[in-house]
Amino acid sequence: MLTHIISSKELESSSALDFYQAIQMIIPNVMFAPDYHGTNLKIQGLDSEYVLILIDGDRIAGNTVGNIDFSKFNIDEIERIEILKGNASTLYGSNAIGGVINIITKPTYKNNMIKFRSSYGKFNTLNNSATLNVNIPFKSYNIASKTNILFKGSDGYKFSIPDTLRKRKYEDYNISQSLKYKNEDLSIELLGDYYNHNWYRFMTSIPYTQPERNHRKQYESYSIKLKEKNHLTRINGHYNFSYTFDKYIKYHVIDNNYNSSNDDMLYDWTNHSVQQISSILYLFKNKFNFTLGVDALNESGESNDIIVENTLGQLDTLLLSELGNLYSKSFQTNALFMQSEYTPNKFINLFLGVRYTNHNQFEDQLTSQFTFKYSLNDNHFRFNIGQGYRVPNIYELYYNWNHYDGFDIIGNENLKPEKSLNISTSYQKLLDDFNFMILFQRNMINNMIAELRNENGDFLYENYDKTSINSIESNLGFKFNQFNLELSYNYTNITDEIDYKRLPNISEHMININLFYELYDLKLISYNLPKMKLTSNINYYSDKILIAPTSGQETYIPDFYQVNISSVFKDIPYKNIDLKFGINNLLDYTNFDDKTFQSPGLTYKMEIFYKYEFK
Repeated sequence: MLTHIISSKELESSSALDFYQAIQMIIPNVMFAPDYHGTNLKIQGLDSEYVLILIDGDRIAGNTVGNIDFSKFNIDEIERIEILKGNASTLYGSNAIGGVINIITKPTYKNNMIKFRSSYGKFNTLNNSATLNVNIPFKSYNIASKTNILFKGSDGYKFSIPDTLRKRKYEDYNISQSLKYKNEDLSIELLGDYYNHNWYRFMTSIPYTQPERNHRKQYESYSIKLKEKNHLTRINGHYNFSYTFDKYIKYHVIDNNYNSSNDDMLYDWTNHSVQQISSILYLFKNKFNFTLGVDALNESGESNDIIVENTLGQLDTLLLSELGNLYSKSFQTNALFMQSEYTPNKFINLFLGVRYTNHNQFEDQLTSQFTFKYSLNDNHFRFNIGQGYRVPNIYELYYNWNHYDGFDIIGNENLKPEKSLNISTSYQKLLDDFNFMILFQRNMINNMIAELRNENGDFLYENYDKTSINSIESNLGFKFNQFNLELSYNYTNITDEIDYKRLPNISEHMININLFYELYDLKLISYNLPKMKLTSNINYYSDKILIAPTSGQETYIPDFYQVNISSVFKDIPYKNIDLKFGINNLLDYTNFDDKTFQSPGLTYKMEIFYKYEFK
């Protein structure tokens, strides 16, 4: 399957205020839209539950219904983002029907280094980070340490039209530590990460009548990873072992004094944890590569009632458990997968993958994938066919919660796993100064799990047949001296064969244009001008019709486009100092009726970066 790569340079040159804006700006058919669960990711119209999010190839915990808190990712520490669009269940297991986003973090550096980055944008949006890298070489091995500290926050925004466009005020703190031992054949790395996120509701009066429900919530995430990589010289292979633990906690905060945090009372409302052990053996022999892997995954979800004592000494239930009377639920998944790649000659490449998955609650699954690639000079033709599946998550099965806005969210213990078949074919031409790609893809999903809202406004989960996602994606790139142009077009059509209208509402046609221009070693009379990189980004979205889930009311959203520009100045005013200025949504477009892709209009960003290397 083709993989789209977002490099650290693309992220660093973006004018976006946060991770969400940056991804949407670079790849327009990857979108983030607010819903009542939080911020929902969409790839080609499929929601978060169909997209597997990985950090360095490992799963991470999300929040209540599979939505990942993308605010926890530090853009400064991302080496690249690999995006697979389409079914990848054979490679990655459940939740990969719609695609995979693998966020690769920057490794420990070879040099001793201190880095600082600080940015300021509209709505008092701040992003400040510091990184310390220390590398100690010995005769036969070396030890490296990397520490990263991050603070970011924003005042958020709320527009005057009621119940339309808003983003809550937030504050994020993050600290991560990596220790790495490496010799010629062995690498061992231990990583730890702590993340704290506070968000604040908009209040209509101060003090608010129910501060415990409407002022602030706090999220925390703890993760630890152990990774081992062995180079097996005698058999020409590699062996990788990894252990990952990631826990995401959502606290309910009672805060009666908004000017002080001393009286804050935190209650553990929900938490989601993931433990994963992976063991993979890679063997290389002549024209044949073979991979054998074992995965053990334990996933658990918990939720509690929030019960406090009032001023009269009586117990009040402020917030109900999302799982009703079920305190917690765990899933255990074990998988064995094999992949083989055979290259009989310089023209043909064959890939076959098989994955067997055992789940403690559902029937065993066997999925497979086959890819044929034919290359002639710089022309590459691919055909791919693969099976996929997704088991219902804990909350789709056992949700039993009365939302304080007056509706229930009800799970369905009788849900069946979803199964899919993905077929794609592509052509790609790669040259040093020119590239072209076109991809045709059809993803057919059976037993699709979707939310149904009844006449009372309650949300229910049901299986539906059959849904197909058909897409065409093309990309064209030119490079001439310091000038780069990338043009991409994406067409996506989601068809429910029984005309179920609760499917995602998307623009079928999307166009993305990226322009990069670098100016180096220029002189003005006797003065050297700073190195400069200019970036311009234009995204076009075709019109669409949104259908309300209960009333069936249709809202027409006309087509629109956004223009974003940024400039990076290198080594100014001193060496190792970079400055960046950016404007996102230059034409100040917004549409309060568009619930699937909301923008606050024009935003700006200023940033300074400093790097110092030492012995």
